[in-house]
Amino acid sequence: MTATLAVLLLLSPLLGQPGHLLTDEEVNAAIAAAKQPGWASLFVEAKGRFAAYYSVLLQGPVGRTMDVAREAFESYKPLAASDVPVGVTAREVTFTIIKHSGSQSIKNVVVMPPGARSRDAAIQPLRPRSMFSSSKSLTWHEGQPRTWTPRFGSEPASSSLYYRFAEDALPPGDLQIVVVTGSGEERYTVKAQDRDRLR
Repeated sequence: MTATLAVLLLLSPLLGQPGHLLTDEEVNAAIAAAKQPGWASLFVEAKGRFAAYYSVLLQGPVGRTMDVAREAFESYKPLAASDVPVGVTAREVTFTIIKHSGSQSIKNVVVMPPGARSRDAAIQPLRPRSMFSSSKSLTWHEGQPRTWTPRFGSEPASSSLYYRFAEDALPPGDLQIVVVTGSGEERYTVKAQDRDRLR
């Protein structure tokens, strides 16, 4: 069993509890999992059309915490739950948008609830905030999941953009993601069975 699956099993009863941040117990479990052999980032890559202009990566607070913990572990730096910045442990899902080609500018990224017919129903991202923070022993900035690699022929064309959505604002089931550009839209899907990786 990989470390990633082990942390999912360990954290399953804890996740979904009230509060806006991971508990110290959840953070400590994620830190321990990130130190294991076979560790991999915990995230989901949304599926879009063939040769889509973007890669859309989703990562939750456990995944972000594991990435931060792995960085500290590989750097021989101790890390305690109290050292992990609030921006990492917030119960929010990071949507990383990586541009591959074209010159389209992104106007917005939204999630459409299942069966929604009106654009007014679109779930909006949280207000932008600083994606850089530090604590007494750690400096952190929003970034791509550490073990993500682009598919062959889809090298990133520019820097990534980051959007945050509150975990409890996302609808159940499949996630329908719309990247709105200056010349239209691109649609991406995360299947319900893949959402366990959005911890």
